[in-house]
Amino acid sequence: MIKQRIAGFATAFSMIYCGTLAAQDQMRPANSSPYQKQHPPSITANPPVGPFLTQGVQSFVNVEFLYWYGNLSDTPAFIKNTELPSIIGPGNLIAVPTKSRDLDWKWDPGVRAALGLVFDRDGWDLKGEWTYFHNNADRSKKVSSLDLVDSNNPSIGNQVLFSPWSINPGDVYSSISTRISLNFNQIDLVIGRRFWNSRYLSLRPFFGTRGYWSSLRFNVRSNLDATSSAISTVIFKRDRERLRQSDWGVGFVGGLDSNWYFAEKWSFAVKGDVALVYGKINQKRTSTQFQVDGNMQITTNIKSTYFHPLYAMLPMIDLGLGIQWESLLGNQDRFYLSFLLGWENHFLLDYLRLDRSFEDQDGHGVFAADGNLTMSGIVARAAFQF
Repeated sequence: MIKQRIAGFATAFSMIYCGTLAAQDQMRPANSSPYQKQHPPSITANPPVGPFLTQGVQSFVNVEFLYWYGNLSDTPAFIKNTELPSIIGPGNLIAVPTKSRDLDWKWDPGVRAALGLVFDRDGWDLKGEWTYFHNNADRSKKVSSLDLVDSNNPSIGNQVLFSPWSINPGDVYSSISTRISLNFNQIDLVIGRRFWNSRYLSLRPFFGTRGYWSSLRFNVRSNLDATSSAISTVIFKRDRERLRQSDWGVGFVGGLDSNWYFAEKWSFAVKGDVALVYGKINQKRTSTQFQVDGNMQITTNIKSTYFHPLYAMLPMIDLGLGIQWESLLGNQDRFYLSFLLGWENHFLLDYLRLDRSFEDQDGHGVFAADGNLTMSGIVARAAFQF
């Protein structure tokens, strides 16, 4: 009796289990696979923005006009002082700092171009982007002719100039002229996906590699034209400092582009990314000095060259904000066109590694300027996907 009941339960369970499997087989598509169960072929959540690709690949091209100005921190052009009597005692002079002026940076044009592909794999894209920017700055100052008690010791009330970049930072000058020139190139190769996060917000996270190379040319001309009753005093001086920095680096970049729509085709475009690159920095400094005393004798005529290569990590931060118009074009909305006008800020931490001079109790020394590079300005972009 017990055996018959157990056999009946086993038969009923087998019928229910087999019926469930048969129902699942009828609901499953013929080409179903475990991968498609995890990743269904048609995803309705977060659909891609732009022409929807069912198969194949589309291309896109971006062209951007840049009108930026750069800035390097910790790059004073000169220091202007006035010689006053010292409180230490009669006959002693002190130089009271009255003005320190930085370089005057200019606005200059640049360019950014990008080529890429959009795949039918849920709208993934691959983009290669190149950015080029050239910028320069200068600053000059001249004071009235100096009267020197002896070398580097002006009379009371004289205004003098000091150069933070001179190989002899304690020397005084009557005129200083500085000029700096920057060339900057950057290439990004990233993978991203632009999709609808909500009805009025689209996002494009991306990651990839970044490489850059740049060159910096800094020229400082320092002159002294003075008078003195002491014939041994240096009254004529021409000092030249030619500082060069060339560097390159490769690393990783990641960020997020977003569009906040306030109308059907208009949006606020907000972007941001961070990068960390590692590379080599080459420094070169060439100094020339020519000095004549009151007896019209050449006291100094030398030229020296200094090299300093090093490897370092460079953090980068990029932010942008603009207004964008976009539209789908062609039959079945096969093409995509957009225009953007905005503003961008770019920050490179400790980019400047040129060596500056200083004078301490033991004499002269050098230290790295460690200035930050910023590039900011207007961006105008046209983009086309086909």
